[in-house]
Amino acid sequence: MFNNKLKVILTFVGLSIISTGMPVFVMQAINYYHISQSSAGTLELFSDLPKLIVSFMMFTILLKFGFRRSIILTYAIFIIVCLAVPFINTINSLRAYIIISGLVFVIIKIIAYSSVGLITKNNRDHASLINLMEALYTTGSIASLWLYSGFIHLMPNDWNKIFWVFAAVCLLLLIMWRFTPFDESQIERQEELPLREQFKGIGLILNRGFLIFALLLAAYETLEMGIGSWLPYFNSGILQLPEALSIQIASFLAVGIALGRFAGTFILQYVKWYKMFVVNLIIASILMALILSNIDHGIGKDAQNIFQAPLIAFGLPLLGFFIGPIYPTLASLLLTSTPKAQHALITSVIMILCAIFDSGSAKIIGVLFNDLGGLKAFALATLIPLSILIIFLFPYKKLTQTNES
Repeated sequence: MFNNKLKVILTFVGLSIISTGMPVFVMQAINYYHISQSSAGTLELFSDLPKLIVSFMMFTILLKFGFRRSIILTYAIFIIVCLAVPFINTINSLRAYIIISGLVFVIIKIIAYSSVGLITKNNRDHASLINLMEALYTTGSIASLWLYSGFIHLMPNDWNKIFWVFAAVCLLLLIMWRFTPFDESQIERQEELPLREQFKGIGLILNRGFLIFALLLAAYETLEMGIGSWLPYFNSGILQLPEALSIQIASFLAVGIALGRFAGTFILQYVKWYKMFVVNLIIASILMALILSNIDHGIGKDAQNIFQAPLIAFGLPLLGFFIGPIYPTLASLLLTSTPKAQHALITSVIMILCAIFDSGSAKIIGVLFNDLGGLKAFALATLIPLSILIIFLFPYKKLTQTNES
């Protein structure tokens, strides 16, 4: 029998495996489906627009229907989609998959984040579990990227049969939720409230602290999702690495994020979060400036495997280690400042912001690639967000002092 913490963790890891394809989709849209760089930059929109549309209402639907039943139904529908998509094999089928997987991401993440408040005892336990979940999420992302790389290398014309693997993963998770219980008694009162009463909770976070949180989140999402979405193509187009190798090296960004979050789970027990973040961000800014100013076009054109790749190709993924703990810590601070019954609403608001920032950053970087070239595009997309994070951490710290453990 699965305990509830393990069940939520496995569900979150499964989510990472099925929702980490955007960097691959951007590269394959250009190289396999032969669409333009600017058009490829809009793929993120096909994922984030559905998130944006449904996130604001989904929390109340999930409360009414129940977390456990919602997960079971979601997986059942997604399994059917995963089985069907590889038979079509067009850019539009890929876009359709991105849309559906975006909806699945909304549902599963709202439930997973909201469930943390139901299965933890205090703020420190909450922050620890959120960091662990996000660390394992990025670990699952790494496995997913390498899985994509293997399919592209071994069966380049049938690479999208990887979706059948995703169907199998979701089937296992569906069986786990179907045959194990989950206690949702702490939110039963919230489930019975009228819609207008449920939305009143949004007033708890609409303040100056939340506005700075939104700015910090925008900067962070540009670094993780914007850079992450374009890193395989950067490796392929600028460094001229083979496509499969480009994905493998790009996966080290996720490795860095995972290691950063694992480290943060331990270090934040002894060091104030804002002190750790300032040190990390200053180091990251210096590293990115040095790395991007020393990259030459085509430096990896002779590499055939990860051991032959130029050392500097591993420089950009180092960014992940220094920014890894930022998102889960900021999200945990926001969630633990509100009642548990409101966590589904707060998570929905966070996801709405993420959807806006993800698609916006991916599109902006795509335009910068066209207009300025990859090196200048990445320089702007890393150094400006890092500077914003450094500047606004202390104002955010002052506005969230009561939330520190």
